[in-house]
Amino acid sequence: MAVPAQKIKDRLKAKFPKANLSTKRLDALADRLSKKPADDADDAAIDVVLDNANDFMPFEDIAKDDDRTRTLEAKAKDPVPKTAEEIEADRVAKEKEEAAIKAQGEAPEWAKIMIANNTKMAEEITELKQGKVTDNKRELAKKAFDSSDALKGLKPEIKEKWLGRIDLESETSFEDQVKGLETEHSDLVQTHANSQEYPGAPPGSFSNTAPTAEEVSDIVDNL
Repeated sequence: MAVPAQKIKDRLKAKFPKANLSTKRLDALADRLSKKPADDADDAAIDVVLDNANDFMPFEDIAKDDDRTRTLEAKAKDPVPKTAEEIEADRVAKEKEEAAIKAQGEAPEWAKIMIANNTKMAEEITELKQGKVTDNKRELAKKAFDSSDALKGLKPEIKEKWLGRIDLESETSFEDQVKGLETEHSDLVQTHANSQEYPGAPPGSFSNTAPTAEEVSDIVDNL
């Protein structure tokens, strides 16, 4: 008793167009669910099987997990080694998940397999989230900051403050954020230069001499 897996895929895509399942996930679901309907099942009969599966675990929720996994994998290609504490925490979490599956009792076999797959996927997501993405962003932000000639003259402690002003989660690129800091720095330099009087010059006259990097650092230190 089975229908072609491709027929399951076609009906699933047609019935749940918002469920952007990965190819691997779609293949696994189609293979499992294709064994449920009769050989001569029509679209209506297949839809019943899909509805039952979706009621137990919504396809769109599964697709969201797939999307998160794809995004994290794209941002963090290198696996992050787990600490002993994290490995133990994962083991405890897995035992709880297995106990929950066992407690379901009457849950269909295909549903248990999906839950087990979700558990494995959750572990992979946790592994990818362990600071790797943030560390990579921080390195890229620092690289963009250090490449700026205009900001090189800042004192180390001030440079650290200004580096911290780069928003790692912003949609604005690090390079554009650094350009914004350069503009602010340039404005401070000009303001300082305009405020300096020539020695012995009459009141109201100003010097065009640019301030030193140390003078600029003293200004921005109070920001």
